[in-house]
Amino acid sequence: MKNINQKEIVDLIQTRLPLFFGDQKERFQVEFHTMRKENVEYEAVSVTLSGHGFGIQIPVEVIKTCLKRENNLDSLLQDVAAQLRAVCRQMPKTDQLSSLLTSYEAMRERVFIRLRDLSLCEPLRQHGVYTPICGPLVATYRVKIGHVAGSLQSADIAPEMLETLDISKETLHAQALKNLQAERPLLVKIGNALKERNNLLVSKKPLKRHRLYILTLDSYLNGARVLLRDDVLAQIGEQFGSDFYIFPSSIHEVLIYAKTGQENERGMLQTIAASNANPLTVDPRDVLSNDLFVYERDKKKVTCIASDYTSEDFEPVLFEIGDKESDEKIAIGSVQMLQEKDSDLLH
Repeated sequence: MKNINQKEIVDLIQTRLPLFFGDQKERFQVEFHTMRKENVEYEAVSVTLSGHGFGIQIPVEVIKTCLKRENNLDSLLQDVAAQLRAVCRQMPKTDQLSSLLTSYEAMRERVFIRLRDLSLCEPLRQHGVYTPICGPLVATYRVKIGHVAGSLQSADIAPEMLETLDISKETLHAQALKNLQAERPLLVKIGNALKERNNLLVSKKPLKRHRLYILTLDSYLNGARVLLRDDVLAQIGEQFGSDFYIFPSSIHEVLIYAKTGQENERGMLQTIAASNANPLTVDPRDVLSNDLFVYERDKKKVTCIASDYTSEDFEPVLFEIGDKESDEKIAIGSVQMLQEKDSDLLH
């Protein structure tokens, strides 16, 4: 195959892509961009839907590889068209998006909380809308825009938006908590999290005091905010029959472990800090906190055990994950959930 230049690639995509839209004729733009990922520059083609502002980026090397094989480019463009059709069905157009983000009545049922650690988010401290929750944990606020290709698109609610909406932070927080009550909390054994969805909050069976559990929401997205459900935490305390630790796995889920008084809290804190420092364990954008938290049954509240441990030289705390007594154990820092992405539509 001869070398193909930028204009020929653009012309080829503009000619072939409409064939895969069927009766749904959408206008789109095809442009070249120089992208950067992990300090490496590469060329990519962006296909952007007119009226939606949503684009799909295809590395040029991928296109060239497809051109070397018969029908591979058409297969690639068929996938691109499918994603763009999903955008048309599920995402508001630009004018609708503008209305959604400037009308409180339009957005109120879409508002949700994302828990963050204020000490790890300096821009949020300087310019953000948040409500203190426990220790460094704060509630930040976002609005759901739509779902595309397994990814939740959401936008941050900034101080300027509160002024536009003419609402207070307290009103926003109350609405977000109301929306949270309508969501389904999920508690599963960590060994079965990816195999089954046996919700232990539904069965209400006693929980084993030497086993680690995952607490999240049914969507597995921004599930750490379930910590704002007092009823859920109280029920877990009843099922354990004791206070329990809350490990900040990520913004999407937390890990739960019964407190017996025999635990090495220093080791737990060191493990959390080391886990969050490892991008292969937790995406830096999804880090929840470096602190350890405890739910106290008698006080019906969550308290924070602050951490200043950053050393990589630590003894990991291991927990049993098997259904039976066995040697199978896991360090709390090695947990990585498989979940849909939550993409920032607006920053």
